[in-house]
Amino acid sequence: MAARKPKAPGSTSKQVPPSRKRLTIADIAKAADVSTALVSSFMTGRDYAGNGKTGIRIGETTAERIRSVCRELDYRPDRPSTFNRIYPERGEVALAGSIKLSFHVNRYYSLILDGVVEGGAESGVKVSVVQFDPGLDYEKHPEQLPRSVHEGDIRKFILVGNPNLSFIRSLLARDITVVYLSRYVDLPGVVSIVPDYAEAATIAVRYLAGHGHRKLGFVALSYFKDAWHGNELQRGATAALKQLDLPCSPDDFKYGDPTLNAAVKELMERPRNRPTAIFAFDDLSAEYALRSLHQMDLRVPEQVSVVGCNDERQAAIGTLPLSTIHLPVTQMGARAVHEANSLAAASPPAEPVKIVLPVYLVERASSGPAPK
Repeated sequence: MAARKPKAPGSTSKQVPPSRKRLTIADIAKAADVSTALVSSFMTGRDYAGNGKTGIRIGETTAERIRSVCRELDYRPDRPSTFNRIYPERGEVALAGSIKLSFHVNRYYSLILDGVVEGGAESGVKVSVVQFDPGLDYEKHPEQLPRSVHEGDIRKFILVGNPNLSFIRSLLARDITVVYLSRYVDLPGVVSIVPDYAEAATIAVRYLAGHGHRKLGFVALSYFKDAWHGNELQRGATAALKQLDLPCSPDDFKYGDPTLNAAVKELMERPRNRPTAIFAFDDLSAEYALRSLHQMDLRVPEQVSVVGCNDERQAAIGTLPLSTIHLPVTQMGARAVHEANSLAAASPPAEPVKIVLPVYLVERASSGPAPK
């Protein structure tokens, strides 16, 4: 038998007759110089790709050759899972949040949703919203994973909210791209995109100190307590206070639910060292602080200045527009789609990756000079 003639350098496929109206597996196999059985296994995901299915073992070199041929021939399969195997960067992306989270009700996450939708439109990829149970161990109950995961229809996930590590590990084990927003997740393979929370608190403290405030209080709803982003905000505030030689005590940081009445009263009813300014860890906490101060007959900003964090839509409206630190929330969502598309076409990072986005102050009517 004559030896097979080697391909010319850089060649990946044979020519397929242009008269074909619709490509078949046989066409792709011929162009890739492999068997139809190999192409079939590649298309259906039965190539020992860590998915528990039986089929023909396909090496990465062969799989890449089939993929390259499909791309060169502009093969457009109907099955989403097959499309994802050929065009991972163009496949659908899922925005996943806790079953306890509503993207349309929660102000912060609605901005993320806007950004993800924007990023999807820019990239030409479809965006779906799915949910996960924050209390479920998905490694023990993999059958509870979203159907799109089992079917391979979605290979890119953008996650928000409190992390469920078993859910993340289950996705990573299936070679699914994972981008986490607004929290840092210390797991190999995960790319976290976060605002510079520590810098946000630093900017707020320096701004208030620059207006003569020597005693500051800090308030937040309880979901910030012991959360990664809450710890970052407290770390940034503490470092800035020490740098400016201002009073700094753990007791200056108050958390509460369902409103912050008790927390604000604890700060403002101190016999000594009563704050002349409050930094709230998000704009909703700032709104609660403003209400509490109003109920205590304290004028803002004449007697107490208030600065929030997020720069949500509501911050700029109302009778007292809120000074706040702008976090690039919408931009973060759009960036996540582009990162997910790039990662899907490459190998996952061997180590955790953290992308930190810049923040800045937006000064409005709720803050001013310290009272004399």
